[in-house]
Amino acid sequence: MKSDFFELKKWACGFVVLLLIILVIGGCASANQPPSITSLKAKQDVLSPLSSCLIECVASDPDGDELSYEWLTVSGDIDEEGAAVSWDAPEQEGIYNIMVKVTDNKGGEATGFVAITVKANSSPVINSLIASVNWVPPLGICNITCDAVDLDGDDLSYEWIAERGDISGTGPVVTWTAPDRVGLSNIIVVVSDGIGGEMTRSLMISVALKAPPIIERLVVTSEDAKILKEYQWGYKILKKRSCEIECIVAGADDELVYEWSDGEDTYIEDCHCGESPFSGEGAAIKWTAPDEGGEVTITVIVYDAEGNMASRNVVFNVETCASCMD
Repeated sequence: MKSDFFELKKWACGFVVLLLIILVIGGCASANQPPSITSLKAKQDVLSPLSSCLIECVASDPDGDELSYEWLTVSGDIDEEGAAVSWDAPEQEGIYNIMVKVTDNKGGEATGFVAITVKANSSPVINSLIASVNWVPPLGICNITCDAVDLDGDDLSYEWIAERGDISGTGPVVTWTAPDRVGLSNIIVVVSDGIGGEMTRSLMISVALKAPPIIERLVVTSEDAKILKEYQWGYKILKKRSCEIECIVAGADDELVYEWSDGEDTYIEDCHCGESPFSGEGAAIKWTAPDEGGEVTITVIVYDAEGNMASRNVVFNVETCASCMD
């Protein structure tokens, strides 16, 4: 009997130990592991007041649990839900923290924040966009230089687009290879400051087998100096007011044809139907600014008798009030 009692006791102790092991293993297997945030980034570190940017959180959960995202900010507004949201900046300048809390709905959570600077921003100004030559033959090359500045001192980036031909290089100076056919080719540059400010300019280059007309300059004048002001990049003009634009061509003759355009309306001397902001003929025309403010680019294309052509732009900022002319 005594032997049986010790055997029973021994068996009971073994059972208890086994039960404890099972409970420990089971407890470890069911313990929840919290999620972790591997990346939390805003598309822009610096933002203009009242503008918006995308913020994205990349998180994972060791247990494979479905995650929920809660976004918090003391100022501004957060649109949408989930791992990627849009934050609308407030009007006031400053540094703002946007926090996210990631939960697995089992008590596990992880938090993180991203800081965004809100400050007033001035868009870049393109003073000039010029080619190293007046024209190129088919498959010829030339350099194109964009002179741009940023009043806030922000670093500028340049995106170049060639509607015909190919562009090589980056930054403010690139090389353009002309297409294999004659005609005008439009080169576009978009200058950005990385804070939402950007400016676009275009330049037409003539691809020809022989020298086309050479446009030396466009002369802009007005009898009323108060409604027109010249800058390095172009002109300011008061809305609904007129100015004279003359295209100066080297060695101009009577066989040249001048085509004027403001991007919406095209004018060739008196060949025009309906109301037009242009009047006059040939190399000298009068242009009337629209009733609304904004930027307008006036383009002239000059054709010679053999069909060769050249082009030049002039940019106007149309102002809606006299005080804006300063």
